Amino acid sequence: METLNMDLIEALNIKYEAKFVPFSQSRNKDNEHKSLNWLVTLTRNGTTLETDYMQGSGHIKLPKMHKGCDPSYWKRRVIPELISGACEKGVIPKRVQSNFHINLASYKEIPSPTLKDVLYSLLMDSDVLQHESFEDWADCFGYDHDSRSAEKIYQACLTIGLKVNRMFNESERESLAEFYQDY
Repeated sequence: METLNMDLIEALNIKYEAKFVPFSQSRNKDNEHKSLNWLVTLTRNGTTLETDYMQGSGHIKLPKMHKGCDPSYWKRRVIPELISGACEKGVIPKRVQSNFHINLASYKEIPSPTLKDVLYSLLMDSDVLQHESFEDWADCFGYDHDSRSAEKIYQACLTIGLKVNRMFNESERESLAEFYQDY
């Protein structure tokens, strides 16, 4: 079943690119919680969709705690430093020694989001087009009708939805919706 599904995505012939954006330069820079940020570009049949894409810090594969390290120190000091550095630089050290010494020669890039994940997110955002109004959408997703931030999210989803509609025809969107039904 998974092979058939991946064949659908491959058959759509989408050129995909993700460029890392440092947290300090991202749309999320004022958020309390750090995140991985990307500028993703999908190109298909002469249509280009470019948008920001954010992943929570849970997508960062942290190195294992060194045997000599105090677990409370690791959680309190080391993990936040690793997450902060990863969100800013897009890399994570392969190894951290007990004294928090990082071997500078052994960094690895954080993998960019997969096309499959990005498409899912775009399709979820484009669901906004199934709602007749902001109020209808807000009710469905639990937002306050008087919230300016909710209206901003609604407008961003509308923009994405219209771009998705330009990139994929109705039949393709239905096939993708079916593909992601249990995702």
